[in-house]
Amino acid sequence: MAVEKKISHASKIVWGRFGVAVSVCAVIFSVITIFCTPSSAWSSGLVLDPAYRSWVADTFIVGPNYSTNIFWLNDETVVFDGYLEQATSKNFRTLSRSLFIWKLGDAPQPHSTTGWAGYGYCASDGVIAYSLKPAEGTNSPTREMRGIPGHEVEVPILNLQYPPTAESAGDDICRRYVDSKMLGRSWAVDVSRNFYLDLGSSTLPHSANVVLQRRDGAERKELPISFTNFSFGCAQSHQFTPAFFVWDCITISQDALRVWRDANCWPVWKVALPGGEVEKTCIPFGAWAGASTEIIPTKAGIFFTSLQVNRETYLPGNAGLYSLDNGSAKRVLPGWIEHVKVSPSGCKVAFVYAPHFMATVFARPDWALLDRSKVAVVDLCSKP
Repeated sequence: MAVEKKISHASKIVWGRFGVAVSVCAVIFSVITIFCTPSSAWSSGLVLDPAYRSWVADTFIVGPNYSTNIFWLNDETVVFDGYLEQATSKNFRTLSRSLFIWKLGDAPQPHSTTGWAGYGYCASDGVIAYSLKPAEGTNSPTREMRGIPGHEVEVPILNLQYPPTAESAGDDICRRYVDSKMLGRSWAVDVSRNFYLDLGSSTLPHSANVVLQRRDGAERKELPISFTNFSFGCAQSHQFTPAFFVWDCITISQDALRVWRDANCWPVWKVALPGGEVEKTCIPFGAWAGASTEIIPTKAGIFFTSLQVNRETYLPGNAGLYSLDNGSAKRVLPGWIEHVKVSPSGCKVAFVYAPHFMATVFARPDWALLDRSKVAVVDLCSKP
């Protein structure tokens, strides 16, 4: 049964996806390492600062190469998908996923989703939407259930006639947003859907710099942000502040690491709306560099995650959630943290939390007592 508990212990062993294939021998070695490592060594000795309020949904969400999506229905309620029972290497093919609605302070509740296709869902502004199974003889859903939970109605999925190149990035609202005028361009829209960031043609060469414009194409303003430092798919826009947050979130190459180390800065830009004033923040170079990194703009400041685990022992190493303060980074929570979503108020963050290697894969029956991947929430504004 799903129960809620506090994050009150240090992160244990975390498996990092390093972007390369892992050999069978390495996997076997990792299993041996975990079962041969004394339990006292599993703890990193770090805990989440108790000044932060936090919650963990003890619901089964884990699977091979599978991670849940997370959405905020409102500032106190999270929607995610997972399993009603423990998925193991023997039964996972017979299990189906469910959508859970989790009001913080209560246990996550499975939501009735008759006809759900098993993928394609979202939530925002009190509304949930999920795709229905495709019609016979077709591959893609064309209809969805949409509405206040418990009162959804069947409607067509909008804008399916547009190709992906007409679709924006950076939108945090639960509905696909397209603009035929932007067809063939790399662009992002803010949550108010009044402003675009235009990177230029979706085929190289791009424009020299990113351009901010109104939805109707008026008041175009070139920003001091080069397209070489910005991946349009990484643009973020949140309800808590009128702004874009942009950065380069592509896989970090050795050349990029060298640039980061030499400059001691992986830049993040805040583009204020409507004026387009630009504020630059630097993620300093440190032990967290070299693995996937995700920025998290919040009302409490900019945070980031790193998946830089110890590649020999699979202990957390330098993976976790970090805060930024006056150019310095400090780890707030160790562990494997991904799929981070910021709440509408900008204070809370929800994410998939895995304390060790076994938590990121389906469990064999004899691994059932090990911790699993969970959905967790931390209130970053709760610390004085």
